[in-house]
Amino acid sequence: MFQQDDMKRQAKDTIHFLSKTLLKKKPEPYPLPAAGEPFTTVDFLYEEMDRHLRNGEINEAENILFDRAEPGNLQYLSLALSFYAQINDLAYDYLISRNYTPEEIKEGLDDIADMFGVVLPN
Repeated sequence: MFQQDDMKRQAKDTIHFLSKTLLKKKPEPYPLPAAGEPFTTVDFLYEEMDRHLRNGEINEAENILFDRAEPGNLQYLSLALSFYAQINDLAYDYLISRNYTPEEIKEGLDDIADMFGVVLPN
C-alpha cells in the first residue's frame, strides 16, 4: 500500500511540476471551449479520450494520446497532464482491473516530459 501511495504522490508532484514549469499555472482539468466557441483538434482529442475513459478503456485513451501527439503544443500538454491527473486519482484495484498500472502513469509522464524537452529525475 505504501508503494502505491508513493507512486501516486510522485505522479501528482510530476504533474504539478510540469504544469507550473511549462504552462505557468497550477494543474487543472482540461478546459473545453465555452458554448458556441469553436473546438480545436486537441478539444476533439479530449472528447474521444474521455469516451474511452468513461468506458474503462484506459490503455485505448493513452494510445490515442500518443498516436496524435503534438510536441510543442501547450494545449496538448494541458490535455496530457489532465489525463494523467485523472487516472492517477483512480483506485489501484480499478487500474489493475483495466490492465493498467501505476508504473504506466510514471512512464507516460516521463514520455510527455521528454516530448517537451524536460528530463525528469528517476
